[in-house]
Amino acid sequence: MKDPNARPTAEQALSDLVELQAGAMQEQLVVDSLRQKQIQKMKCNLTWEK
Repeated sequence: MKDPNARPTAEQALSDLVELQAGAMQEQLVVDSLRQKQIQKMKCNLTWEK
């Protein structure tokens, strides 16, 4: 049984970090995509109002 207070190995910590970074990059892509859609919607609204 592993000691819950034991510090992770450098390898495990690095693996966790890479996993977190990958997740953060995915989230950023979703945010960027939503932002682009919002910008397009606003541009369409501006052209319709003219």
